[in-house]
Amino acid sequence: MLPFTCSKLPASWSLLLLVSLCAACASLPAADYGRGMDALNRGDYAAALVELEPLAKAGDARAQNSLAYMYRNGLGVSKDEARAALWRQRAVRGMVGQPVQRKEAPRPPPAATGGRIAGTGSGFIVDRRGSVLTNHHVIDGCRAVRGRSGRYSSMARVLGTDPGSDLALLRLDEPFDRSPALFRPSMSAVLGEDVLIAGFPLHGLLSPEVHVGIGIVSALAGPRGDRRLMQISTPVQPGSSGGPVLDAGGRVIGVVAGVLRPREASQAGALWPAGISFAVRPERVESFLRQAGVRVERSKTSSRDAAVRAAAAQGFTLLIECFK
Repeated sequence: MLPFTCSKLPASWSLLLLVSLCAACASLPAADYGRGMDALNRGDYAAALVELEPLAKAGDARAQNSLAYMYRNGLGVSKDEARAALWRQRAVRGMVGQPVQRKEAPRPPPAATGGRIAGTGSGFIVDRRGSVLTNHHVIDGCRAVRGRSGRYSSMARVLGTDPGSDLALLRLDEPFDRSPALFRPSMSAVLGEDVLIAGFPLHGLLSPEVHVGIGIVSALAGPRGDRRLMQISTPVQPGSSGGPVLDAGGRVIGVVAGVLRPREASQAGALWPAGISFAVRPERVESFLRQAGVRVERSKTSSRDAAVRAAAAQGFTLLIECFK
């Protein structure tokens, strides 16, 4: 098991990791909230409840969201989906002023799936046959998978997976007339180099188009020296999993994977969320695609403006929907 929290976004729990996003809307003393989160992170749920429940009842959206999380998972309280939903709705109202509304009616799942959308992630096209690379945890346990981009929508089948590297390869059923992602000639990462990530974080809460973020490669290994991963400074949110990590030339050098687990961060003395993100290393990506028989297109371009890279990523990055 990889020592980080994966960022697949459950469709019914899009606010799970939004604690840090509503700091600006809190009007109550942060110290009590901080003590509550410290207790929650170390597993002292009774102490967390003592600190967070009064704040939640007084209207603190951060505490309401945390309390929803506790009821959703039965942490220090009886597991109660109804109460979790109630606190989650109050948190949303506190953060955005009104219940979240989708800009378009949700599309019903195809009859062939026989299920519902249970979660979303990201992926990107890697060849002209419609092959899509994403994380294994994004499609793990799915009865059916669908790729979407704007008005385009296509079911996809799983061609292969590597759980150890957290990678999966899909093939779209319907043609997608967009150029695939380009790859670096020599698949390796350089400490400190600029990167841009693309994906669909917090789908259903944030705007539905591709989101991008910029940062650097901050370490060439993951937690405890895990060489399957590299650390990036770009913030990662639920739903970003499986998106591309692009270098300064807009070429793929990794796949967004997740963030440091709250418990791991707490044990190391870090505050949660710690903003420590990870991606699958380029060597792992290249090996996986080669074994799957995927021929990628490569580019020697060494530098492009961030806006140019973002525009390219918008063309080949897909929302991945998991049906169960």
